[in-house]
Amino acid sequence: YVLSECIELFKKFWAQGLLTILIIAMLTIPVALLSQFLIELFGFITPSGIWFEDFDLENLSSFYGINAFYNFPLSLISTSIQIAVLGGFYRIIKVREMERDTSDDYFYFFKKEYFGKIFMLALVHSAISLVAQMLCFIPYIYAIVPLMYFSVIFAFNSEKSVEEIFKTSFLLGNKKWLLTFGSLCVCVILGIMGLIACFIGVLFTISIVYFPCYVIYREVVGFEEDSELDQIGKIQEF
Repeated sequence: YVLSECIELFKKFWAQGLLTILIIAMLTIPVALLSQFLIELFGFITPSGIWFEDFDLENLSSFYGINAFYNFPLSLISTSIQIAVLGGFYRIIKVREMERDTSDDYFYFFKKEYFGKIFMLALVHSAISLVAQMLCFIPYIYAIVPLMYFSVIFAFNSEKSVEEIFKTSFLLGNKKWLLTFGSLCVCVILGIMGLIACFIGVLFTISIVYFPCYVIYREVVGFEEDSELDQIGKIQEF
């Protein structure tokens, strides 16, 4: 059910997904270039890769850990951008699904009243990612699922506290971990099929990876006006 819904939503909203990808890229690529420039300017040396003869879990952990540590400021900024833009994207999908006539506002959450909350969510997201990667990359595979829910839960519960959004993301992520992870894996495969179309086609298809969290949130929590977050513990299995 989740995969079929994701495909149907992608058919309807692929253009919005494409714009979301382009906006995130245009905002984060300059930050990434600046970050790399500063790392080289100050003489920080990060491992560029792992050779086959040196491959083991210890070297893998060190590689990801060191890179994650030096790129923490970049991660913090880029994650803030992604949470804000994806929040706007999910809001657009919800509004259009409800057949409301409104303009697509991808920058809806780029307002000063949301900056502090988005920054704190990005800080928590980046810190958890950093710790998970420094503990060898395997814990990050577990953490990535609840972290993926930050944007969608924030989008529909922006009035809630950072702590509430964080707790709900992990509660929902843990409750539906296998379903979410499996759906994401399949959607990633479907998304990268755009590489067949001279590589640039992936820009048109990769946004499908954003839909599983939206579909699962919609079916598990729903969009009722009364205390959406409080309903998590009362969910019927689906």
